[in-house]
Amino acid sequence: MNIRNSEQIRAQILEMHNLGYTEKQMADALGLSVDSVHARRKMMGLRRYGKKISDGERAKIKKMYRDGLGRQAIADHFGLARSSINRVLRNSSISIKPVTNTRSITDVLNDPINRLLASRWTGETVRNCLV
Repeated sequence: MNIRNSEQIRAQILEMHNLGYTEKQMADALGLSVDSVHARRKMMGLRRYGKKISDGERAKIKKMYRDGLGRQAIADHFGLARSSINRVLRNSSISIKPVTNTRSITDVLNDPINRLLASRWTGETVRNCLV
C-alpha cells in the first residue's frame, strides 16, 4: 500500500471514529481486518468507545425503567449492553432494584435435579463446605 492510500485510510478511519462506528464496521467498510483497524486507531491515538447515548435516549431509558421494564429488556431495545443501562441509571440517581428470585424454596426443591442434589447433601457435607 502506498503512502497516499495510507493517508486516505487514516482520514476515513478518523471520520468513521467521529461518527461512532465500531472497529468491525470500519473494517467491513474499508476491507481491512479488525486487528488492522485497531492497530491504526491505536497509532492515531483514538480511544475505543461504544455507541453514544443521547439525552433523549437517556430520558427514555429512565422512563422505561420507572415503568417496570427490566434492564436487559431496555438494553435489547436500544442495542446496548446491560452495563450501559446500569451506568445511565446509576448516574441519574435512580436506585436500581436488585434482581429477586421469584421461586419459592418448595419450587426449587421440587425440581428433579435439585431434589437429587439435595438428597446427596448430608449434614456432614454441609459442615465441610462451611469450614
